[in-house]
Amino acid sequence: MTFEKLTLDWALQKRLNVFLGALLILSLIALLALSVALARAERTVVLVPPEVTTTMEIRRGSADKDTLQAWGQFAAHALGNVTPANIDMTRTTLEPLLDASIYDEVIGRLEAEMDNIFKERRTVSFEPHSVAVDEGNGRVWVTGMSVVTSLVGAEVRHQRTFEVEMRISGYHPRLTWIGTYEGAPRTAEIGERG
Repeated sequence: MTFEKLTLDWALQKRLNVFLGALLILSLIALLALSVALARAERTVVLVPPEVTTTMEIRRGSADKDTLQAWGQFAAHALGNVTPANIDMTRTTLEPLLDASIYDEVIGRLEAEMDNIFKERRTVSFEPHSVAVDEGNGRVWVTGMSVVTSLVGAEVRHQRTFEVEMRISGYHPRLTWIGTYEGAPRTAEIGERG
């Protein structure tokens, strides 16, 4: 091997090392940029539970109309179908969904209602007939027939609306307000709660 060929090979190796070093730095910058972009990316989770026929989308801080409707119906069903036998299950079901801002108030009202139901040995059932959703506010109105049955079998029927407001936090639905009243939904009073 000649000295001239060795210097050419050595110079080629130096240029190749500089090129590979620059390529490595560019790869690290691209990897870092991709990591930051992935960490900040809004993910959408698509759910299709067995009892739901449409896909439902839930994002980190919001959900689509079908998801809000399903959770609103779930909350109305849990609150509207209470018997002495399922009192504890109703509370256990609702507790994880309640936002901290309404937790104490809702649990207090629920316990008072549960005491009345248990003492009077009555059952409350709810048959939903319609659902309205305000996707922008996360508000859902579930309207149907409420039936209160006493221990002796006497029934009192009336139209009842459950109004729930929810927000999505970390892909998890949180009930931030719950209201119930007799009659049709007060959807025209979006800014007011009845």
